[in-house]
Amino acid sequence: LVKETYSQIEKLDSKLHSFITIKDKSVALKEAEEKDKIRKNDSSIVFGLPFAVKDAYVTKDLQTTAGSKLLENFNSPYNAT
Repeated sequence: LVKETYSQIEKLDSKLHSFITIKDKSVALKEAEEKDKIRKNDSSIVFGLPFAVKDAYVTKDLQTTAGSKLLENFNSPYNAT
């Protein structure tokens, strides 16, 4: 699912410009593999699904700009609550 998500982003985002920051694919794939290992213990239907976060919400270790050049180098040390 993660591979397909990245495939669609790579295919369409040059036209849509939907994403400012995209997590490194290799990191996302590694995280997905780790989540697959513990999936047996979680019955949630959304467990492990890829998702997008609006650029106005700080996300730990990802660039968050709120669409502003002033924040183009800001990487949050924490997640929004």
